[in-house]
Amino acid sequence: MSKSDNCRVMVLQDGARRHYVVPRAIEQAGLLESVYTDWYSAPRSFGRVSARLLRIVKPQLSKRMLSRFSQHITDKKVQASYVIAIKNQLFGNKSLSSAEMHRRQSEQIGKRIVASNALKDIDVIVGFVRDLPPLLCKAAREQGIKVIADQIIAPARIERSEILGQYDPGEQPEISVLQSLDSYEQWEAETWPLVDHLTCMSEYVRDGLLQMGIDDNQISVLHYPFDSEQVRFTDRSERHGKMVVGFVGTVCTRKGVKHFFEVARRLHDCPIRFVMVGPIRASRKLLAARPENVEMIGPVPRSSVAQYLAMFDVFYFPSCCEGSAGSVVEAMASGLPVVTSRNSGTYARNAIEGWIAPPDDIDQAASNIQSLLANPKMRLKMGADARKRVQYF
Repeated sequence: MSKSDNCRVMVLQDGARRHYVVPRAIEQAGLLESVYTDWYSAPRSFGRVSARLLRIVKPQLSKRMLSRFSQHITDKKVQASYVIAIKNQLFGNKSLSSAEMHRRQSEQIGKRIVASNALKDIDVIVGFVRDLPPLLCKAAREQGIKVIADQIIAPARIERSEILGQYDPGEQPEISVLQSLDSYEQWEAETWPLVDHLTCMSEYVRDGLLQMGIDDNQISVLHYPFDSEQVRFTDRSERHGKMVVGFVGTVCTRKGVKHFFEVARRLHDCPIRFVMVGPIRASRKLLAARPENVEMIGPVPRSSVAQYLAMFDVFYFPSCCEGSAGSVVEAMASGLPVVTSRNSGTYARNAIEGWIAPPDDIDQAASNIQSLLANPKMRLKMGADARKRVQYF
């Protein structure tokens, strides 16, 4: 599609989602008409001023809100729903699950779009399943507007099955997790029949959609574009000492923290440091079983992630359910070989940019990491190939 097609596109998204890569790409193609979101911190905007004031009481939240901005998108095209976001944050129903609160906010933004008659100048709406309100999809269909929705993660029913499979017999996720999955499953079931086409970032997600009965002709695997210059390649050829195996992401059951711990435990006698960077959401019981050779850094600003990637020698990400994990892509851009799962939606190919195995195959993951420890040349070659692979996208 080119600008000459005279197609006017509205993007609807909650949060920054891969730092606005989808609206950026549509803007670059000359097709972007508008972006509707919950919060945006453009220069001199209410969002930026408010986020700066927030530094006084919540510095980490302030940093996150200030990052809700892209210099690659024309500011006036972004419509942020500040009042809706603030009301839901301060006065939202705390008895609702996070997914239910998310849906309520999404529907309020959808009603605002319809009421403002913003659809009259639009040919296509691009959004994300679990962001798009069905009422907006219905309004678009009534006006002959096409709707393209990106499935950001495997369907909720698949996600539930994958997560439950990570627990020991008799154990269950927190009730809030199950409530959110219930809500997302219902939301997806209402959304899918109302969209004209579904995109997804990986074959893993596509397979999940097919299992849910979605027609193959309605699905396209479309990898998000990635600016490889965001992450600098690190030359690790002169390194000595212990090999560092790293992880970046939320430390939780879905992302495979249990498997990360088990592999580290198996390799306790090897000259390897295991380092996990990201918000810690695992249960107290699981964290109490953390091996001594695993360091937990906790949450860090996005601007600090690159320095941790540069410190790593291998990236281990045993997630049981993703769309296509951004942290794995960034690790590959840094020149790291990856040990991960197909469920992570990885760009990496087995035995080329790293090793791919089922997330709970502890024997295989441990063996893969040991092979990288024993063969530094292979480690460097896989890392260099990983960088090239990301540049392809």
